[in-house]
Amino acid sequence: MNKVYIVAEIGNTHEGSLGLAKMFAKSAKDCGVDAVKFQTHIFSDESLIDAPNPAYFNDETRQEYFERTSFSKLQWIQLKEYCEKELNIDFFSTPFSISAVDLLNSIDVSTYKISSGDVNNIPLLEKVALTGKKVVLSTGMSDWNDIDCAVQVLQSNGCDELTILQCTSEYPCPPELSGLNVIGEIKSRYKSVRVGYSD
Repeated sequence: MNKVYIVAEIGNTHEGSLGLAKMFAKSAKDCGVDAVKFQTHIFSDESLIDAPNPAYFNDETRQEYFERTSFSKLQWIQLKEYCEKELNIDFFSTPFSISAVDLLNSIDVSTYKISSGDVNNIPLLEKVALTGKKVVLSTGMSDWNDIDCAVQVLQSNGCDELTILQCTSEYPCPPELSGLNVIGEIKSRYKSVRVGYSD
């Protein structure tokens, strides 16, 4: 039986603190994960200034939040080196814009994660695939046509190592909505990909 590869989602919970990001990565390592995943946001390239704020942005605007919690290129390099060289776990991130892909590519990440919200973001998929790196694709809120299109775009643009994750975009997700039965369908539908679960 192959070993299950476990990724800890850290996202932006570090609140812009490199020290806290390292602490989260260390805690994840101590729990036995194989990799940690962050999010790479560049506000000016992914959002409009007057875009409405979600309800959970009570004390600051979306722009203030993403600018406060974003890392510089040097900080990304330091975090990546800490994870890979000191903790001996894999490091990767979800880019939310073309420029975020460029930033991550400049520090030589091995893997890109595509969020459920970007399954049909064709320019982003093309950009990521053209890096030649591994891709992990979440499928929350997607139908089979969306996933078929995403797989075709990724593979036709050079993505040779693709993992597709069954995902239900509800947090926390009740067990009865987890859709674990879909994993078998993904396996049979896309023969050349790895399959996993995102929660």
